[in-house]
Amino acid sequence: MSNTSSSAIDLSLLAPPDVVKQISFEEILKLRLEQFYQEMRQDQPEFPDLLESDPAMKLAQVFAYGEMLIRQDTNEQALAVLLAFAKDNDLDHKAAERNLQRRIISPATENTLEVKESNESLRRRVQLAPEGQTTAGSEGSYIFHGLNADPRVKDVYPYAPLDENENPTGICNIYVLSNEGTGEASEELLNVVTAALNAKSVRPLTDRPIVYSASILNYSIQAEIFIDEGPDENIVLNSCYKAAEEYTNKTHSFNDGVSLSGIYQALHQPGVSRVNLISPAGNLDTSLGQVAYCTGINISRASL
Repeated sequence: MSNTSSSAIDLSLLAPPDVVKQISFEEILKLRLEQFYQEMRQDQPEFPDLLESDPAMKLAQVFAYGEMLIRQDTNEQALAVLLAFAKDNDLDHKAAERNLQRRIISPATENTLEVKESNESLRRRVQLAPEGQTTAGSEGSYIFHGLNADPRVKDVYPYAPLDENENPTGICNIYVLSNEGTGEASEELLNVVTAALNAKSVRPLTDRPIVYSASILNYSIQAEIFIDEGPDENIVLNSCYKAAEEYTNKTHSFNDGVSLSGIYQALHQPGVSRVNLISPAGNLDTSLGQVAYCTGINISRASL
């Protein structure tokens, strides 16, 4: 199953813009020392190069380090105004330009902290915002309005079947993935999305959207990793677990499923020489309206 939003630019693949300059402490220090020597040798042609122990060298290193921090701050400020790189409060301001705000997934209670929408989710809604201006019932429009229907909506997949003559039927099946539990949407959430997509300002008169929950394909990851001599075992295992968790979170959406190559790539962290993947045994290809959900990750060090 292909992702309906595949036509949108994948912002995560964009390289840093040219406004971001490469920073090197050594290059800054070398440049400033050359300027220093040039100035000094105008009056004292025999002025020697500074030794590492010279106080002036320590000052030059301090100034070079300070300049490096200023340049890094400049780079971060430049990235903060770009949708692909903005995060947290900076991303909130980018969202406000589209009349959007970060959603509250679950409010704070006496025992739990407030859970807010992730940067990735908000960034995607901002990118899809222009789709919300159309009244043509495009795929992007249904995704945008579906995502904005409720904070519990994690992903939306619209599909319009054709009749035997390849003509539109007027029916648009909308599959909804929840960010609660395994992702199966409750009846109450489906009713909320249905109401949002049937609003007069959203639904084209010729469309009949029908909302369904995503069907969940459960799987688990079990693997043994071979660790090189030297690296700390716990650090390597934690790194592998974190990378595998990030991959499962990324693939918990309407896409082409879970690939063995993706799992292997996540588990091949620095310090890992080989991976013995026990499960899943093969690629997990999802069908229409289906989403893969990882029920658990078990990674251990292989015994030699």
